[in-house]
Amino acid sequence: EAGQKATARATGILSDVGIDVRMLRLTDAKDPDEYIKKFGKIKFDGLLKSSVPDFEYRRDIVLGKYDVSIPESKIKAADELTTIISDYYSDVARELYISDIAKRLGLPAESLKADVNRKRSFKNKKLQSALSRDDEKKDSRFCSVRFCRFFKLETASDIRQGRR
Repeated sequence: EAGQKATARATGILSDVGIDVRMLRLTDAKDPDEYIKKFGKIKFDGLLKSSVPDFEYRRDIVLGKYDVSIPESKIKAADELTTIISDYYSDVARELYISDIAKRLGLPAESLKADVNRKRSFKNKKLQSALSRDDEKKDSRFCSVRFCRFFKLETASDIRQGRR
């Protein structure tokens, strides 16, 4: 579980900067080096060809945890999946992933999209609130000062120090 959470964080960061992330399940080895030593490069190359996009990997993990024929489990799976989808920057990717899980869970895509949008909105408000608290707490932080200097705005510390 801890490894899967770390993987999710890493894939999110890599995806945000435009890197296509694919996932590989290793069996009978703890890492690629050990796998290659045990089974050889040719078998590892074959395994690489069977890698899947990160959403598919994460989706399958979530769907494997729940019996989606039971309504309560389906709700939990939908909640986890919409949280995952809400992290994707691309509107197109979100639409495709919503469509995919709507079919798999037998739920209306509109309902899933509403959940994704609600989660994105909540995350954005939380981020804006955190940024606002930081600015209120101390306007002389590097980012705030750099922003103000770039736009030739005065910071509170400039005014206090008599720089105008």
